[in-house]
Amino acid sequence: MDAEHDTKKALSGLDQFTIPIFGCPINQLCVSHLPQVHSQIWDLPQLAEASKTLSEAIGYLKKCKQIIGMPLTLEEMLNPVEEEEIGESRYRVAGGDAEIVAKVNHEMAVKRGEAVEVDDEVEEAVDEENEPEIKLSEAIHLCEQMEHISITYGTCKTSLNLIRHIQKLQIELRQRETAGLSQSTLDRYVAAKSMNT
Repeated sequence: MDAEHDTKKALSGLDQFTIPIFGCPINQLCVSHLPQVHSQIWDLPQLAEASKTLSEAIGYLKKCKQIIGMPLTLEEMLNPVEEEEIGESRYRVAGGDAEIVAKVNHEMAVKRGEAVEVDDEVEEAVDEENEPEIKLSEAIHLCEQMEHISITYGTCKTSLNLIRHIQKLQIELRQRETAGLSQSTLDRYVAAKSMNT
């Protein structure tokens, strides 16, 4: 261990192993020197041809001295470090590729007429139209009934909170009710009274 605490000596010692194995010193060693494990996918003829063509192009560029240092491997070129996934992507779909494929297949089926697209907004509008309309006077009366029920059957804490909210709603309803009314003058009031008698 005479290279301990001496970086230059340690690197020269490692160079004795890397030069015979990889043909270059350790500081020039890159991923292209390591043996690549190819999966079954490389057995496809189109991929093998593309790989061969790319390797020939790299060899030509290296021969013309357009590539300085060691050229990247095919794997390094196709999957650069910059494209590795880091963090969350705003373009990611929650269901992944399967959800995207399902949506595209559904849209294609709609275009072919094999499926019908249902609009959720239309259903909500239909539901709102079928609801019975409550007059403002009826709503105010219902608020008074809820206030009475709350006092009769509720606890002090729940009754107090509920009554406060009900009273706020009653105020809003009374304001809407009185907004549509017009004030009568004293002359009109007397004239209306005299006509009734």
